[in-house]
Amino acid sequence: MKLPELLDKLDAAGFYRFVDPGRIAALKEETGARGTIFHPDEGRLLGTSGETIFYGGVKNLLGELSGTLRELGVNLALEVEYVTVTARHPTTGETFEFLKRKGDAKDIPPAKAGPGAIAVTQDYVEDERYTVTLNGATWPIWDSSVTEDPWNHAANNVLKLLNALLREAGSDEWVYWMTIDDCDVLIILTDQQHDLIQTSGLLPDHITISREAVCMN
Repeated sequence: MKLPELLDKLDAAGFYRFVDPGRIAALKEETGARGTIFHPDEGRLLGTSGETIFYGGVKNLLGELSGTLRELGVNLALEVEYVTVTARHPTTGETFEFLKRKGDAKDIPPAKAGPGAIAVTQDYVEDERYTVTLNGATWPIWDSSVTEDPWNHAANNVLKLLNALLREAGSDEWVYWMTIDDCDVLIILTDQQHDLIQTSGLLPDHITISREAVCMN
């Protein structure tokens, strides 16, 4: 199978559902010119790592995915945490304080999350435990009893959490773990899209896609 044919089949299978319809043709052309299947503008990729997840990064990860998850029927009402930051004006030298969101997550303030949104909190205690709570239901990420491959353990629990949310919402999409050389990436695909990519013969040897996380970093 040649790449343009695969991209057309993926298009028919809804691969570009997160792309503005007026942008799809140009995106397929651009992707084909690059000789790759994947493009950041497809809205299906999110870089991560086992280390980031293990050290308290799940809430930020959910924040980064929240827009895509919302389109798939998973509405997260993430808590927005603010910290007071002191800065100095570059010209006048005057110091001033302002509120800044804590962490890197693109959190959705509860007021904008809408009715029925899923409340998200996390409990991270270094070297002891890490859990994420969704509407009162607690999901274990890891605890101190996990001594073998703790990063993989944490990453696989996050995959289970994300896919449980998608199943509950009635979505046919799944979150897969993709490795590209020594980089870890989350990718969202339907079974059909996954099978098209895997059987195309166009997936390079340095890229793997699986429902099981094998962390490279």
